[in-house]
Amino acid sequence: MAARRNLPPVPVPQGLPPVPQSPHPALIQDEKINMDILMPTGMLITLACYKQASLSDIKAAVWQEARNQPLFEMIKDQSFYSFFGITADGNKEELVNESHSLADIDLFVPLLKLKERAGDMKEKKLNAEIGALIGRKLADFDVMEAEVQDCRRHWLFVCEEVLNLRQMNDETLRRYNFSALTVGPDEPNLSQQALNGELEVSFLNARGQMYPLKLPFSYDRSASDLINLSFSQPEVRKSFKRYQPKDFSLKVQGSEEYLLENVPLQQYKYVLHCIARHIQPKFCLIPYEGILTVEKDVFIRPIHALQSGKDAKWQSDCGPFNLSRGTIGKDQMSYISTWNVRQTYKIKVVGAANINVSDTMKVYVRAGLGHGDQTLCPTTSTSKGASPEKPEWNELLEFDVPILEMPRSAKLCFIIYQQKQPGRKSKEDAPLAWVNLNAFDYDGVLQAGRFTLNAWPIEDDHAIQDQLNYIGSTVPNAHLSKSIQLTIEIPHFSSVPILFPSASEIQAFAVEMAQGSVSSARFNNQEIDELRRIIEQDPLDELDESDKEILWKMRNVCCDRHPEALPKLLQSVTWSNRSDVAQVYLLLERWSRLNPEQAMELLHFQYADLAVRQYAVTCLESLSDNKLLMYLLQLVQALKFEPYLDCPLAEFLLKKALSNKSIGHYLFWYLRAEMHLPIVSVRYGLILEAYCRGCGRYRESLAKQVDALGKWKQVTGELQKVQKAKKSKAVDERDFLRTPHLLKAMEDLRSPLNPALMLKNLLPDKCKVMDSKMRPLWLSFVNMDPLGGTVLQIFKNGDDLRQDMLTLQVMNIMDNVWREAGLDLRMNPYACLSMGDQVGLIEVVLDSTTIAKIQKQQSGARGAFDKKLLYSWLKSKNKSQAELNKAVDNFTLSCAGSCVATYVLGIGDRHSDNIMLKSNGQLVHIDFGHFLGNFKSKFGVKRERVPFVLTDDFIHIITREEGKTSFEFVKFKNLCEKAFMLLRQKGDLFITLFTMMLSTGIPELRTIDDIRYISNALCLSKNDDQAKEDFRKKLAEAVKHSWSVSINWYFHNVARTGN
Repeated sequence: MAARRNLPPVPVPQGLPPVPQSPHPALIQDEKINMDILMPTGMLITLACYKQASLSDIKAAVWQEARNQPLFEMIKDQSFYSFFGITADGNKEELVNESHSLADIDLFVPLLKLKERAGDMKEKKLNAEIGALIGRKLADFDVMEAEVQDCRRHWLFVCEEVLNLRQMNDETLRRYNFSALTVGPDEPNLSQQALNGELEVSFLNARGQMYPLKLPFSYDRSASDLINLSFSQPEVRKSFKRYQPKDFSLKVQGSEEYLLENVPLQQYKYVLHCIARHIQPKFCLIPYEGILTVEKDVFIRPIHALQSGKDAKWQSDCGPFNLSRGTIGKDQMSYISTWNVRQTYKIKVVGAANINVSDTMKVYVRAGLGHGDQTLCPTTSTSKGASPEKPEWNELLEFDVPILEMPRSAKLCFIIYQQKQPGRKSKEDAPLAWVNLNAFDYDGVLQAGRFTLNAWPIEDDHAIQDQLNYIGSTVPNAHLSKSIQLTIEIPHFSSVPILFPSASEIQAFAVEMAQGSVSSARFNNQEIDELRRIIEQDPLDELDESDKEILWKMRNVCCDRHPEALPKLLQSVTWSNRSDVAQVYLLLERWSRLNPEQAMELLHFQYADLAVRQYAVTCLESLSDNKLLMYLLQLVQALKFEPYLDCPLAEFLLKKALSNKSIGHYLFWYLRAEMHLPIVSVRYGLILEAYCRGCGRYRESLAKQVDALGKWKQVTGELQKVQKAKKSKAVDERDFLRTPHLLKAMEDLRSPLNPALMLKNLLPDKCKVMDSKMRPLWLSFVNMDPLGGTVLQIFKNGDDLRQDMLTLQVMNIMDNVWREAGLDLRMNPYACLSMGDQVGLIEVVLDSTTIAKIQKQQSGARGAFDKKLLYSWLKSKNKSQAELNKAVDNFTLSCAGSCVATYVLGIGDRHSDNIMLKSNGQLVHIDFGHFLGNFKSKFGVKRERVPFVLTDDFIHIITREEGKTSFEFVKFKNLCEKAFMLLRQKGDLFITLFTMMLSTGIPELRTIDDIRYISNALCLSKNDDQAKEDFRKKLAEAVKHSWSVSINWYFHNVARTGN
């Protein structure tokens, strides 16, 4: 039965602005569609619905119409029913979130079915919200293996624990929701002059007007001292007669941050940011009542957390010996220790499937047993004669490692090869696919039985070492129908499961073995000097066998006198020798804590051992929230190197994210940006699920950001189609940004780039579509705080922003290194956030112009050869001599920082549109599409012939027109030299930062050899005098060949103008 009546269309939500009339049909997003609704009674009702109508609007209209239909009295209230539909991916889905519009849902056919709800709707709705947030349905996790379920249960416990801690009282609740970011007490390094300044405190006076106070204040005093000082002013006392200073807080003007911590002002990131930019900090005096009050979050424990399962929790406080989670609550009589099994480890390679090569080819399997990036024994292979159609080997492969010597993080590594054929051009066998498997399961039990492993295609052979992919993940390929499948069998070796040794067993054995080791006092000065040489050598240089022997022999000296040698010592361990491994665990028990920057090195792929990684995380606990944010990008990548899902690093990051909203915000986006990658989608998805369950109301803010991202992608996608059809001139492209559903999504939006910024609404008339193939959006927002300025951001769809984000992050760290040494180089890199596959946001550099634009406006393309032009432009922007002097100082300092930073990072493509000049004199480099020495070339000739950009134009400004022989230029060169030597002192840190990013797949960062550029630039294999001399030569080279930069800029300007 069907009811098809000419009904009025379901209305759009109230409060939306009218849809503009556009000449282009793609701009109209309020089109109506006929939606068929199948009622629980079997009746079919057809409604004409607007695409942006919400499901709740549609349901209300359906119920109104159903009253006129037969059998209505048999239907319950509408709250008892959910809509079900077939989505574009062909799946039947319960549409729990009724605030979504038809445009959001993307139905395969315009048909919805109403069905009575089953189960807990609160949990269903929450699960649907979290699934939409993280980009993966939680139902996918529900059917996964025991490791996934135990991990989820444990992290739910962590979430609830942290949530209860942050909601202990009103003060802790306020701090989580509103507190401004602070740095550690030892991080700011302000001169006495910088400590004293003037700041502004505004308040709403008795006449209802914002009244600004200019107050002299020392930044080593607290926010409560500043509030008390404000209350000493007559105008404040007059306006707040009924209040005391304790009733107020200070809010940062223009952002949703409050000074709630009992620390000096110099420890607030915002204050340091202002001092760095030489601008006045501005605050508002805000009463606590009614503004800083927040309801407590209610934690909803999902059904899977209540199901039976091991309550296996990682014992992060039990030391390095506790490596078998399976020992917790298990019957030890039903297991035997690996140390009681003397058999050699072996496996059977059964066969393979889905190999798509010519039938005339032959395939075989190479196998190895690895640990980190090293092999534990020689590799072995099956016979090479198998046909690819359905290869079967049934061959037993034996590894030269007894089971009792196998380390906890050992893994089986396989590559399926296609055998080379006689007469073909290829000289080597071609790898087709790889797959890895942990030798022990997450409980510490030696794996046994039959396994069908879904392999990954080999897209880049850079990772292949010794013909195997040792650094590859043990996650199987999720594309079952497309992936090559390898079937293996692992013998049981025993009638009962084999468990990695218990903590007590390892410790007793380690103590016994350590009795024969040499103490620190037994070595002479020559041997100590040799040890120091090894410790200080370039971190990228491989240790030879003699160096490893010295390190291992002198391990107690390293522990007592050189704790920083731990990474190199661990490289000298024979991980297939249980005696060495047990002694390492004993050393870790008494090894002093490394500083967090040193400890981070222990989290990349080389260091697979669980005890080592647990020790590293313990060292990270001393990181301030500010420093953690600084290194968060790398720590998220380090998760890829963890052998198991539930690990100390993931728990550490989760706890930090749930305790600090800023950390949580960026952790969310760093993880979500890679959710499209199958190899990490489970690991990252589980962390995201746990975070979203524990972050409380901030989940709503993240949902709006994800929705906004979807809208921006949709708009740029439409714009790219218009551009491709060459119709962009026929329409006002900004009409794409004026559609009601998009404007609604842009209201009350927290900025993904900076979570402290609340965006009130979009200003479509101030936006623009930028002149680029991918049609980036220049977005202009009204700040929620009326005292804050307009917020400008650029959205890109189709450009990989990961390299830009990494470069800017490292520049920020360089700036921090210089500031901690008391050197202010006015760097201040802009913000950049990759938000997914080829999409992201970039902060607009305010009050700035590209050098190309300045040159072309003044003299056309030939402006590239006029060295006076940039200085003249600066003079036009800074009228007084005092302003000009300050601008020249800003230029000199920022130019020094830029020269050193771009040299050390090997930044290429430095044409005149990639360097900007601000009115205050600051030099800003943008667009980092090439780094690590990947300079552009044409016809085999490198276009960039200088180590960094230092043109005559720049020198003209630095020397105030006095030239290269002036005292000012000597000062500039000394400044560059000092900045370079400070970065050199942190050389190991920069190597670590890039090494930890090797797993990203950034095209110009694939192998250790790519990172060697930084090591060579910093001269890490040379002493300080040699390094200083090398940099002086590079600087002289940049000055001598600066003419080549001017020529490049000229041709670039010509190409851009067409003249």
